[in-house]
Amino acid sequence: ASLGHELRNPLAPIRTSMALLKHQLPGEPAVARVSDVIERQVTHLTRLVDDLLDVARINSGKIELRRANISFGAIIGHVSELCSPAAAAKRIRIDYDLPSDEVVLHADYARVVQIIANILSNAIKFTPLEGTITVQAQIDDCTLEIHVTDTGIGLEPSAAERIFEMFEQSRQPSGQIASGLGIGLSLSRQFAEMHGGRVWARSEGIGKGSEFVVSLPVVKEGCAEHAEESREPLGEADQRPRVLVVDDNRDAADSLQAL
Repeated sequence: ASLGHELRNPLAPIRTSMALLKHQLPGEPAVARVSDVIERQVTHLTRLVDDLLDVARINSGKIELRRANISFGAIIGHVSELCSPAAAAKRIRIDYDLPSDEVVLHADYARVVQIIANILSNAIKFTPLEGTITVQAQIDDCTLEIHVTDTGIGLEPSAAERIFEMFEQSRQPSGQIASGLGIGLSLSRQFAEMHGGRVWARSEGIGKGSEFVVSLPVVKEGCAEHAEESREPLGEADQRPRVLVVDDNRDAADSLQAL
């Protein structure tokens, strides 16, 4: 936890400063290129550090779900936004087959995004150039099942459960270990179980692709009761609000205030 917090502190001012620089020099191609590189790497580093912090919180029992009635469509839109750049870089096509009717979950929005994004990012990582990934979702009684199927390197039968262990990393057929901390899939399973769902994987073997399945309970008539969400509209401000920026990191405070 201490390591995660110390690593995270410098990331916000770095990202904010680069965003500010792009605003100040919008017509400079060189600035845009360098800024894009820094933003990609900071995003990746932030995600690794956030995973470390989540591990610490889970191990100490400090994770609390912030549940609300949320749209599955909004979740998938956010997941697509997070994962599309990595897929595009490898020319991987992602096909979506989703329910036509609105699906509502009583869940923690950020954690459900994290569950699916971790699994989809993993599929992208282990799918070769110009491969295909399918994200299919369907309602089965009171459960939403999300299937993420790829044309990647596949899994050995013994690995289908082992890959969900903390810090476990799959070896590629070449023997090379994939990059990352090996905790994303473990977090996905633990967050799904906290929501009353589960995550599992299956594969026909090495070189035959993999399928990861997430099941989560839905809000639906005849299913388990969920707390009613307040429908009161948020009050509108009569004028632009004043914002007080407080941070014990001077660089973070100054760059955020400037932005």
